[in-house]
Amino acid sequence: MDRFENGQMIQKASQGNDNLVIFVIIWIVFSRLFYFVLSKINIDYFSSDLFRYSNALFSIVWGVVPLLLALSVKDKNKQVFLFLLAAIYIVITVYEQMQNFL
Repeated sequence: MDRFENGQMIQKASQGNDNLVIFVIIWIVFSRLFYFVLSKINIDYFSSDLFRYSNALFSIVWGVVPLLLALSVKDKNKQVFLFLLAAIYIVITVYEQMQNFL
């Protein structure tokens, strides 16, 4: 392989990592705006069923965020460690959500 092919391969991997980070940042802003707007529109939002279900959905997506960030790390040793931490975070998140609905 010549340099041009290697450069393109590196660029594609970097572009995929960039997309993961961009998705995470968009999610952070969206979730903050969602809760901000709904809390201003509906005074009783936090005691409603809508809050219960949206909170469960948002918590599950937040549980996946560490996994996406772990995918963006290039060093395999660090990536494995971050996958383990992400798995622990996901298990805790799912457990908490199950407790909320039982």
